[in-house]
Amino acid sequence: MSSQKEETIFPIPPDKMLQLVLKSIPTAIFWKNRESVYLGCNEEFAKDAGVETTRDIIGKTDYDLAWKKEEADFFVKTDQKVMSSGKPEIGIIEPQKQADGKESWLETNKVPLLDAKGEVIGILGTYNDITARVEAMNALKRHSTELEFKNNELEQFAFIAAHDLQEPLKSTASLIEYYQEAFFDDSNDEKIEIFNHIKSASSRMQEMVTGLLEYARIGRGMTKEPVDSNVVLDEVLKDLKTEIDNRNAVIKVHKLTHVIAGKFELKAIFQNLIGNALKFSRKEVNPIIEVSCKKVDQFCEFTVMDNGIGIDPAFSDKIFVIYQRLNKRSEYDGSGIGLAHCKKLVELLGGSIWLEPADKNGTIFRFTIPLVISDD
Repeated sequence: MSSQKEETIFPIPPDKMLQLVLKSIPTAIFWKNRESVYLGCNEEFAKDAGVETTRDIIGKTDYDLAWKKEEADFFVKTDQKVMSSGKPEIGIIEPQKQADGKESWLETNKVPLLDAKGEVIGILGTYNDITARVEAMNALKRHSTELEFKNNELEQFAFIAAHDLQEPLKSTASLIEYYQEAFFDDSNDEKIEIFNHIKSASSRMQEMVTGLLEYARIGRGMTKEPVDSNVVLDEVLKDLKTEIDNRNAVIKVHKLTHVIAGKFELKAIFQNLIGNALKFSRKEVNPIIEVSCKKVDQFCEFTVMDNGIGIDPAFSDKIFVIYQRLNKRSEYDGSGIGLAHCKKLVELLGGSIWLEPADKNGTIFRFTIPLVISDD
């Protein structure tokens, strides 16, 4: 009766079932004794090792197989570590030269084999070929390195170009000034208009070159550390006090938190956003600017909200591009570079910035910076 039940449960004898399981598993499996001599393996491992059958592995060591000597040295070293400590080694990333000459990368797991008394008598190992994954990661690293190199080259070019343009522009401005003083006829309206146009164009060009130089310098020497946002914002409001008072602006500040940032970089972000809110206020309404924050996962999400002229959501991407302006220079001054600065600074700090659609007049800017500690 018992044997009939066994035959029903195991249509294949238990020893053959074990062999079938080992053959079917798409992972290389092997086991060794205390001296790192092979006692068995499955067909997946036998193929990599270059032995004809799984029985042919018995009695061999890693030095008898296809791998390089330094690879065999490492395999034996990890075997002995597992057996001496009695603890598994999981997720070992290691190279392996296989029997067909293929250079592969493996993710290997090794666990101690214990006898009935709990004594270590060898190791059981498994591995998967992760060559494709390693090659993809290496390709991504190479691409990232190349991209970083090209970005550095581009920033260096912008820095040099902007720096070298400063001198001829200063010379041009000086010559215009000299010519105006020496030969200017203030009774000629046409000449007055021409001179004003030349001076204005020269001034705008200097402003743009200065902005480009500042943009290229962003991030140089930046050090990320825990920063108290309350202290940084307080410094910004002190710097902007004259403009705040002149415009009768109301600044509402909620309790902020600590973030991982550069103090100078965070200050520049606040200064640009609040400065813009003051600049683009409605003429008939006193500016109201509100600064707050909330925690979102591992980030602090800051909000700078105002009741100014607002921005059409259709331009939400355009506003962060360098030298983009949505308003006439005659109505609102500025170089059109402040929000581009903010975007570059926020991204260098590991966050993101965006324009939130506002229900009424005004704008809502949100940006994230990695969080450091709780201020609850």
